[in-house]
Amino acid sequence: LHRGDVLNLPKLAVQADSVFSVGLVEHFDPEGTQKAVEAHFDLLRSGGCAMISFPTPTWLYSLARAACEALGIWRFPDERPLSRAEISAVVSNLGEIVFEKTLWPLILTQRLMVIRKN
Repeated sequence: LHRGDVLNLPKLAVQADSVFSVGLVEHFDPEGTQKAVEAHFDLLRSGGCAMISFPTPTWLYSLARAACEALGIWRFPDERPLSRAEISAVVSNLGEIVFEKTLWPLILTQRLMVIRKN
């Protein structure tokens, strides 16, 4: 277990088979999101898989978030739902998307992508 700032991770002597990320990459501007995603791949061995989940702007997400904001219970002011296109563009030179799915049962819908590192 390592704790650190994903935007300024020191070089770790870790080459993991898999990295799982949930609730992180959507809290940055586009440049920060790219840097955060790339940091996950720095920890992977060649052929390893990154599983990245992020909120995605479906109608259900938009409706649920608007309701939470109207009720004053939204606690993530810096969260921005990310499009599939934004994340696939970031990972296009890092690996191959081998699985993806929109997770509708979460109400605040998430997109899950599994990317195998080149």
